[in-house]
Amino acid sequence: MERRSIWSSAIAAAAIFAGAMLAQTEAAAEVPESKDPIKLVLLDWTGNHLTNHIAGELLSRMGYGVEYVTTAQAPAWQGLGDGSLHVQMEQWLVTQRKVYDELKGAGKIMDLGLLGLQGREAWYYPTYLEKDCPGLPAIDALKKCAGLFQTAETAPKGRLVDFPEEWTPESPQWIDAFGLDLVAIPAGGEGSIIAEIKSAYAREQPVLVMFYEPHWVFSDFEMRAVDLPGWDAACESDPAWGPIADKTMDCYQPNPTIVKVAWSGFAEKWPAAAKLLGAFALSNDEQAPLIKRVDVDGEALEAVAKDWVDKNEAKWKPWVDGSM
Repeated sequence: MERRSIWSSAIAAAAIFAGAMLAQTEAAAEVPESKDPIKLVLLDWTGNHLTNHIAGELLSRMGYGVEYVTTAQAPAWQGLGDGSLHVQMEQWLVTQRKVYDELKGAGKIMDLGLLGLQGREAWYYPTYLEKDCPGLPAIDALKKCAGLFQTAETAPKGRLVDFPEEWTPESPQWIDAFGLDLVAIPAGGEGSIIAEIKSAYAREQPVLVMFYEPHWVFSDFEMRAVDLPGWDAACESDPAWGPIADKTMDCYQPNPTIVKVAWSGFAEKWPAAAKLLGAFALSNDEQAPLIKRVDVDGEALEAVAKDWVDKNEAKWKPWVDGSM
């Protein structure tokens, strides 16, 4: 009787174990949960493309179909809101925060968490200009030296190479607030701003640009940010706040919050993919060298993204395991 009891228990335990293994196999077989491709949104800067391609490479290795859709900000938000696009892995929330808040409040998008990048946007100049404009990076010094940056297009005022119009830059408001003799000229894109920096350095000429970190530019060119007061909510609404008594916007915008955003139905349709992308993270130190490999060294972006995945299994494997 005792032997039968032990034997029965062993059979039962084996059956439970086999059932558990079968359940795991069946669960694993459910990925991808849908054969529809996951559409990742590519915006117009290299870091954004890299982040999305690294995520796409991981999704592909899990068995998902992936498509990359290059578009501008406005149609990207529209697509994420109506489900025709699915994921944006690197969304900088500064001037884009309003539309993000509206779509999230309406239940049309979901937040997949912070990406991990620590962003900064500011006006930058080459440090060699400090000998020609004593007092930089102080804003009062820039006010006296604005003429240094004049071009045939802007003379007698100086030129600020601004973000592309699509990025809805706030530089014109800062120029007005501080009474600067500058004209903000929108660049054609990230590459145009980099070209201006390279050209200025080659001739050691003045240049003032709106730019951002993380980026490889700051490892190759010694640039310094103009010193403006840090952001405060009162800066946007109370003229008495800040150094200019009768003006609002006499401060930088807040440092960007960099998030991962998805269509609101994403986690329901592809739950394992949503878990993976929720865990996905990149740091400034990881991304900036990758951008340089593409922009400077001329490597194919897809190859750089795949190489990162090949060499960083110890980092991403827990994300994949956790998603399953």
